[in-house]
Amino acid sequence: MSKCQQVLLAIDYRLPGPAAVMRRILNYGAWSVETKLFVVLPEKKALQTQINRSFDLVVTSEADPEWLRSALTAPAPILQLMCTGVSNQDFCVGLDPHALTELVLGHVLTAGYQNFGYLTRSGEGTWEQMETAAARLGIRAFRAPSLPESAQQLGLHADEAAWLHSLPKPCAIFTPHPEDCTDLVQLAQQSGIDIPNQVGLICLDTGGHLLDTFISLTRVKIPLEQIGLETARLADRLLAHPGSRPPHEIRIAPRRIAVRHSTHAIRFEDKTLTHAMCFIRDHALTPISVQDVCKHVNLSHTALSTRMKRIMQSTPLQEIRKVRIEHAKTLLLDSTMSIPDIARTCGFSGPEYFTTAFKQLTGGTPGKLRRKTS
Repeated sequence: MSKCQQVLLAIDYRLPGPAAVMRRILNYGAWSVETKLFVVLPEKKALQTQINRSFDLVVTSEADPEWLRSALTAPAPILQLMCTGVSNQDFCVGLDPHALTELVLGHVLTAGYQNFGYLTRSGEGTWEQMETAAARLGIRAFRAPSLPESAQQLGLHADEAAWLHSLPKPCAIFTPHPEDCTDLVQLAQQSGIDIPNQVGLICLDTGGHLLDTFISLTRVKIPLEQIGLETARLADRLLAHPGSRPPHEIRIAPRRIAVRHSTHAIRFEDKTLTHAMCFIRDHALTPISVQDVCKHVNLSHTALSTRMKRIMQSTPLQEIRKVRIEHAKTLLLDSTMSIPDIARTCGFSGPEYFTTAFKQLTGGTPGKLRRKTS
């Protein structure tokens, strides 16, 4: 009879995101071997309750879990959750950094911000990818001084405040941590910095109510249930087949970006382009054409397309489709509307055209997106 496998879940279940992932792991009912799960907060004091126990696997939400490895009684592989950048652990299940970069910077460009700020904790994040992608898109990128992990409960430091003031405006800032985003809101309000016209803010959506404490924040929607499911599946493979070589990393694309007040302004230096993009945002869900946009800004199709390609590396038709597809993603994920009804609601002439445009922009079909999250 095979021995019972013991797994330590060192997850901060006080936070909504990790708690949702942990619930999915605890509810996983397809373990191949007998498995016992032990839940503790990722804190040294809490870990002492398990000090005399050896584990076959440790699953943790810690951004830098090396201290956890050294605190274990016996060595065990570590599976890191919800990482956004490079993971140095044995295994990792987290967000796809390429997809995250494309989603965030695509929104930054569409909203008209030509400057981009990045604020993160030390030892995590996707700065290198975002810096490279920003340069390709003609966006200037600025990284804040890295916050130490010890600063998580202390708010932003003076260095980050000085960095916020030094940024060229308008500028969009991305931080993975909602807590840092709300700190930035407070700091901006104290300093008379206008959100979203001078500074736009984007963060990861970890499912908590903190996001809208001060202002409604644009957030990247994370597939928490899927991360939990893939974590349980990977853990099961590791426990059932210790000698196997499963993938070191499983990366999952973020679901979509939910635009709120913190980046709702459209502010291009080219005022005509600003008017065109505002018109597209406000009317894309109706049966408008590119010619309607051109008429609104009194430019020819060629002239408007040339401006848009130069500044946004896009075309009026592509921008209309982007708005429609983003709204369609919301309806696919958060409603029970049929795909033909979603197509009509989002301004498409029919479900076939909608499916074609959706696949061109996302690489998958509407039905596949809905099935993946059901």
